[in-house]
Amino acid sequence: MLAKLVSGTYSPPLPGDNQWPGDKRRRPGYPPPMPRPLVALVTGLVGFTAYVVGAITLADALPRHRAAQAVYVLLTGTHSVVPVHSLMIWAARG
Repeated sequence: MLAKLVSGTYSPPLPGDNQWPGDKRRRPGYPPPMPRPLVALVTGLVGFTAYVVGAITLADALPRHRAAQAVYVLLTGTHSVVPVHSLMIWAARG
């Protein structure tokens, strides 16, 4: 490809070209791929924002004791791992 670029004979692939031979989604007659990564990104950002707002709001209602705050930080820090992991697996499958 570098030689084609230097000589000026390189032309980029056309929009309908099969750029990835093993990818059936790019062949004519197949539906376009689902936008799972985009849906997961929007869902993750909205969910993370709601989670942070909820965690901060609930933290104000906790007693001002170091042990209670430590348990709360531990629980809120690890509680979001399972939903985020599931969302990432779902997005990668599509």
